[in-house]
Amino acid sequence: MPEGANALDLGHFLRTSGRWNRPDEYGCLYTSLTRDGAIAELTKLLRRYELTGQEYGPRELVDVRVSVVPVVPVISEEVHQRLGLDPAKLIGDTPEDIEYCRAVADLLRAQGCRAILSPSAALVGAANLNIYIEGPSANLSLSPGGHREPVVL
Repeated sequence: MPEGANALDLGHFLRTSGRWNRPDEYGCLYTSLTRDGAIAELTKLLRRYELTGQEYGPRELVDVRVSVVPVVPVISEEVHQRLGLDPAKLIGDTPEDIEYCRAVADLLRAQGCRAILSPSAALVGAANLNIYIEGPSANLSLSPGGHREPVVL
């Protein structure tokens, strides 16, 4: 997050554009399950846009407590087989790969999915939880985790 920003600022993740959401159609709170995964995601973003950390501005790692159902684990071989997913496309970086992931998100959201547990495209073996905010409020709870730390790249 930008230094000092509210990690749960609805406006921020409604404007986010990424692999698992369609910009200007629906938002997504992108989270990583590990510190290393989060740092790898930020590093990949900076490289993609050829930015330094200084140019991008100060960032912080922020903990968020999450309770969400249903979650579809697209990291699972069983889910790959059931949905006919191509695991390579879930972490690929071509425009076609990104569109593939967005199409998967469209399908899963239409079936009531509130979050997707996905493989990190930035760090082999890491996983991300991508959370959609629309839907029954009983199925989603987000609160600040209380821990913030500066990111030094």
